[in-house]
Amino acid sequence: MASSSLRASVSLCLCGLLGLCLSGPALAAGGAPAPESRPQAAPEAPPPVVFDRNHTLGPGDVIFITVAGQPDLSRVIRLFSDGTFDYAPLGAIQAAGLTTSELEEKIAKGLREKVLRRPSVTVELREAYVPPKPRDPDKEPIRITILGEATKKGLMELPEARPLRTVLAAAEPTDKADLKNVRVRYPDGSVRIADFSRFNVTGEATSDVMLKGGEEVVLLERSDLPRPGQARILGAVVTPGLYEVKPGMALEDMIIAAGKLLAVADIQHVELRRSGSKQTINLVDEQKKGLDGLVRVQAGDEVFVPDQKDAIILIGAVPQPGPRALTPGQTIRDFVTQTSAAAEFNPATVDLRSVQLLRGRENGRRLNLQDVLKKPNSKDNVVLQGGDILFLPPRDQRHKKSIIDYISPLSFLFSGL
Repeated sequence: MASSSLRASVSLCLCGLLGLCLSGPALAAGGAPAPESRPQAAPEAPPPVVFDRNHTLGPGDVIFITVAGQPDLSRVIRLFSDGTFDYAPLGAIQAAGLTTSELEEKIAKGLREKVLRRPSVTVELREAYVPPKPRDPDKEPIRITILGEATKKGLMELPEARPLRTVLAAAEPTDKADLKNVRVRYPDGSVRIADFSRFNVTGEATSDVMLKGGEEVVLLERSDLPRPGQARILGAVVTPGLYEVKPGMALEDMIIAAGKLLAVADIQHVELRRSGSKQTINLVDEQKKGLDGLVRVQAGDEVFVPDQKDAIILIGAVPQPGPRALTPGQTIRDFVTQTSAAAEFNPATVDLRSVQLLRGRENGRRLNLQDVLKKPNSKDNVVLQGGDILFLPPRDQRHKKSIIDYISPLSFLFSGL
């Protein structure tokens, strides 16, 4: 009899252990936020876990989306605090309040409308979120959660309240981050949008905010990223945007497709962004190499042509054409008389009455520098701007050349020349 009772007890214990193994963890341990909300293109599925298909999804839950035959659309995602998640190419999707089956239908419908004819979508719940315990301000540091397109995601501890620009600098946004629409979600559920579109270039922000703890900073993926077979060009070109990458397409071809360069373009520091890396290209040096210097454009590339900063460009009858330092607010008279460039405006070699100013998309303007040097209040004593081009024509008509002759061999890349 005792032996029978012992066997029954052992059997019950084994059944209990087996039940735990089969059911898996029903809730996330400790309720800590996931380190990221967006996986790589081909995610590794977590170990199978059995969850109730009738479970209603909520903020913080982790789901695994599988699209048959489409590894780029399959990913592991943690829902944001408002119950949404970012899913390119469909954008933000509201998942809170839906079952996994209902979410499957919602995603499949969106993919049918935009991407695939017959998508086969599976959504599995991988982790049910447990909210963290309330923070004790006297004992715990301030914590901010970074989600989305950042190099350093997850919890960030701060010794005190800090502005968002400081937190972003520490999080290191990726090239895919939509910095124009940085979302800040507060503990009470409210959301604020901050514009940091110039942050990676100048460190500036249109609308900075102070973070005091408990906020989520969400960096979504830009909606204007290149689609398959496309590359993107930004900056000092006539028509920035997305362009089809044709076989053998070179960087110069893409610039021409974008309507050519503006006069303010800094052709010595063109930036090519590819697969997370950045390469600075000097178009002048590459042009000198001929065919060996051609930089081929690949699908997914992003090209950025910067403006000339605090400099103007001298071309024409000057010994060394190129950029010259400019003080903000400096007039052309001050530039000629107060800088080392004075010797380059030699009336013996330069026709000072026919100097031409090229600025951005504007047509060239003729300036009579001879009059400017005599009369400080001359109408031609213009304030120079960074990126301006000053063409100094030769005084000797036998050596007269056009602006194109002096900019050559890159003149074919500039709009209006």
